[in-house]
Amino acid sequence: MAFIVSDFLRRLIELFSDRGVFEPEISAERILSSITGMSRAELYSANDNIIYNPLIHRAKSAAERRIAGEPLAYITGECEFYNVSLKIDRRVMVPRPDTETLVEEVLKKLQRIEGDKLVADVGTGSGCIAVSLAVNLDRIEVIASDYKAEVIDLAEENAQLNSVNRKIRFVAGNKFEPFGDYNKQFDCIVSNPPYIAGGEKEKLPVEVREYEPAGAIFAGEDGLDFIRELVNESPAFLKRDGFLAMEIGYMQGEAVKDLMREKFYYIELVKDLSGNDRVVIGYRK
Repeated sequence: MAFIVSDFLRRLIELFSDRGVFEPEISAERILSSITGMSRAELYSANDNIIYNPLIHRAKSAAERRIAGEPLAYITGECEFYNVSLKIDRRVMVPRPDTETLVEEVLKKLQRIEGDKLVADVGTGSGCIAVSLAVNLDRIEVIASDYKAEVIDLAEENAQLNSVNRKIRFVAGNKFEPFGDYNKQFDCIVSNPPYIAGGEKEKLPVEVREYEPAGAIFAGEDGLDFIRELVNESPAFLKRDGFLAMEIGYMQGEAVKDLMREKFYYIELVKDLSGNDRVVIGYRK
């Protein structure tokens, strides 16, 4: 069996559309690109390129996984985040555009600091935040932690993939455990913590609920357990006037500001592209 590539792509798009797959064109394009090595433009224009049985079987298998709800990044093994390319698998959450808002705000504030910058990334996951900061800022050192060694392995791969491994040190340990030697040394502590309440699981999309690691998603009855620890413990590691920046749930803004008021000042909420509260930033008193 064989198909012209562009014809097979159209069949794949139609299949995804019929089965209600989110953004069927993007899913089809990325799956076929990852299998054939062809660019998006080549997929549509290469009328003389043929896709044969071995690759057809791989594409059909990938399509079945996507229809079942598996995240596209897990199927292709990669994703783009803040203009960097990352390896992604089921060890980590899939980086999302909401977290790009966090990176953007942290970059703005770090760019105002003269000289060398020292940043902690707590719960680094894929390393998307640490790598993006290191790629886009000179004179920065990032210490990035995660509680699973296997996650650290993937984050290190992503740092090497983007040629910033000399600017990032990855350490395994829970929350602030690996930062014992950094008393009041960080200019910034940044985190995309778990912030979904445990009771909200059934309301989540199937690709999040069934495929992504629960430890990176859920944080107690109100979704604020991890955030409370960040707020309470980070002042011990921040320089005077150093800042804490966190991604939050869209309805958590005021609750998180209340948690921060005792130990932080100039607390600000930043909205995402959809107009929802998404990032909170506060400076250590």
